This record gives sequence, C-alpha cells and structure tokens, in this order.
Amino acid sequence: YAMSYENVTLPDGQPRMGLLGVNYLYNLPADLYAGVGGYAAVKGDRGGFFTLGFDAGFHRQLLNNVRLDAGLYLGAGGAHNSHHDEGEGLMLRPHIGLEFEHNGYFYGLSYARLEYPSGTIKSNDVVANFSVPSNLTYADFATLGHTYNKVRLDGYSFPEQQLSLNNQSYFLRSDSSKDATVQLIGIQDRYYFKPQFFTVVSAAGAYKGQDNGYMEAFGGLGWQPKVNLLSGLTWHSSVLLGAGGGGGAVTSGGVLMKVKTGLQYAISPRFAFDVDAGYVQAHKGDFKGYLVDAGLNYRLRFAKYSPAIDEVSPLSVRTRGVTLMAQHITYFSPQFSVANKSGDVGLFGVNLNVFLNKNIYVGGQAASAYAGDAASYATGLLGIGYRYSFTKKWYADTSLQLGAAGGGGIAVHEGAVWQPSVGLGYNLTRDVSLQASVGRLNAFKGDLHTTSLTFGVSRNISLIGAA
Repeated sequence: YAMSYENVTLPDGQPRMGLLGVNYLYNLPADLYAGVGGYAAVKGDRGGFFTLGFDAGFHRQLLNNVRLDAGLYLGAGGAHNSHHDEGEGLMLRPHIGLEFEHNGYFYGLSYARLEYPSGTIKSNDVVANFSVPSNLTYADFATLGHTYNKVRLDGYSFPEQQLSLNNQSYFLRSDSSKDATVQLIGIQDRYYFKPQFFTVVSAAGAYKGQDNGYMEAFGGLGWQPKVNLLSGLTWHSSVLLGAGGGGGAVTSGGVLMKVKTGLQYAISPRFAFDVDAGYVQAHKGDFKGYLVDAGLNYRLRFAKYSPAIDEVSPLSVRTRGVTLMAQHITYFSPQFSVANKSGDVGLFGVNLNVFLNKNIYVGGQAASAYAGDAASYATGLLGIGYRYSFTKKWYADTSLQLGAAGGGGIAVHEGAVWQPSVGLGYNLTRDVSLQASVGRLNAFKGDLHTTSLTFGVSRNISLIGAA
C-alpha cells in the first residue's frame, strides 16, 4: 500500500490544492510493479476532487536501504468547477524519486508532473511518500471454495475482518442555506488489529436528497469492547477522517471529520447487523450535521503472517476467491441533463469481488470519466454476481449492481442507478484473467438508460481464511 501527499499548483491564481494519494501495488518480475489507486483533495478550495486510475512503474535498489522509484499514474476524475481546467477528465502523473527503508516501511521524496492533457492544469510537485508492505497470505485462485481440515499454520494469525454494505442518512444543518437530508450508499471494511480495536475504511456516494455527485472516503480507528450487552449484542465507537464533496456540498478543501457510536447484533457466525448514530462535519465549509448509519456485515478471518506467533493448533481453513480488476468502460450515447452535451463517454474503473463459494460473489465497482463531454462524472456500484466456468480457460459472468452516480451533466437525477450485465472471460494465466462485459446502466428516476461495454484485466487470488 503506497500513500502520498503533494501540493498542486492550479491555473488562474487559484489556491493550491493539497492532494492525498492511496494506491495498492502488486510486485511483478524484474523489479516492476502495477496497481490501482486514487487521489483526493484535502486542502484548498476543491472539496470533492477525486480521481481513480492505474499505476505502474519500477523499483531499482541503489543501496542496502535506498531504492529508486519511477512510474506513471493514468487516471480519470476531478471536481466540477467554473474554470473548466480539467478538460475531459484524463489525468497523467509521472514521478521519480528515492525511498528509504526502515523496519520494513518505506519513506520517500519524489518529483511528480501532474497534468490534464485536455485541460489547463499542469503542475510540478514535490511529493512525500510512505509505503506499507502487505502480509496477506494467499493461494492460487483455482483453489477457491476448498476446505482443508487439520491444517497447521505456524506463525500465522486469523484476525477478524468485516465487509459491509451501508446506507447512511445525513441530516445536514447549514448556516448559509436550507437544511437537507441526504441518503448515501457505500461499503466499509473493518479490520481488528487487536481483539477490541479496529481500523475502518469506507466510501460512499449520494443517491437521494441533493444534487447528484456527492462522494466521500474515510479512514479511522474504532473500539469494540468484548462485552455482550445481550446475547450477540455489542457496542462500538469510531473516529474517522476523510475527504468528500461534490453535488453542491460546501466542503471547502475537502477534509471531513466523523464520529459515530452504535450497536452490532450477530445474526449468525458469518453475518452481523450494525446501527450507528453520529456527527459529520467539514474541517472548513458549511457541511455539517447528524447521521444515522445502518449496515449488513459479512465476517471473515483471513490468514496473516505474524512473526511473534510461534505456533498454532491445527485448524480448518477455507479458501475464498478475490478478484481485483482494472477496467475500461464505454457508455454509448448516454442521456445528458445539460443542453449541448452528447456523444460517447469513456471511463476508467476498478472492480473488486469476493467469492462466497465457487460461483457466487459480492463486489463493488468505482469508475470516473476521462473522455467525452462528462468531466467529473463518477459512479460507485455494489452488487452480486455469478461466474460459471466452461473449461479451465473460459468462463461466463453475470451480475446485478446498484449504487450512486453523478457529475458531468449525465441525467441521473438524484443519483440512484442500477445495472445488469453479462460477460465472457478468459484465464490468461493461473492468476490473471481478461474479461469483456455488456451492461445496461439505468437511473431510477433520471433519463439515463445507456448501454455500457467493459474490458478488464484482473488479478485473481484465493485468500486463506478460517473455515
């Protein structure tokens, strides 16, 4: 996992934009790497600036603990603004720098050239970097859905992790405009690094209640005492810091803070239900109000290497397939709500699926426009799918997704959308697949009804989890 921060110079004397980046990178042979990631505004006057894209590059060891890092980020996105300086939304960001390793972590400084080729943003930036290695343990994707009994995994732990689908309600209280209630749909990942303490990462988009286009992403820490209030009922609290904006939300530089507390009820060993209440507020800007958050959690325990653990007792483990796909998406002549806009729209997307068994999966997709007359358009979809393998090489895939979309003048009304799709895939290697899919994206209330064509390449693994 690679994180970065830089100050971006904007044209026409606009305030500089502080940009926070998060990327997931996979090491390839010959010191190469590739991955997916995004950037968000956290300083300046562009709250709601988000990009999504692909990163590739190489590392070259120079000294025992110093390495060269060079690469290119190809992304899409931005934020609606009156300067129209992001063009159609395509963002390029080559970089080169040095990284210093200490206790397994990498710290670095680099030079980056951030540019929108079809716009007027062209910035030379000094970037601070920080990288954290992953300690996930995985097997070949072909083993997904297998259970192994009495397995001995010395030096490994199985911390709890909860993936959830969340619906949030924001009851906003504005000093300068009318109050509003905003509905958001999103996903959340809660990881228990200690039995009572967890990290939390979440992302959500508005689908009802205000102008479409509001998005947010958060990260934070939480506490869940291992004391049952009633059978299966526990209490938890969390504090989160993040970025958000768009859809008319006044978030200034984009930094948001959120605190919430609530109850969790264990429906079964695998599923739990959360209800939280709390408060959200922009660090600067007029965005603030109370919140209610309800979520359905899927509980997992994946193997992670922990050198401090000498041995564990034999146990049963189960492999769960996970696919991470980089996508190119085309909307064919989507409907616009703004006059004088027309034509196809090109998007970059990222799709993550977790398999519940050998065929059924749940997952999410995020995408942003980079070509066409829809700059700043973005969408986030969640859903369920089914994959059927004809042979070891070929498979068919179908899915049904719903979520939120907005920006770019596309006719999604308040933002709620849904999409069925079918596709055909080919396993290029044991862990890499190619896939083509056709879908039909529909707004629940707006005029949008467009055919989409998606080409993707995915990295496929099976995570080892407690059965």
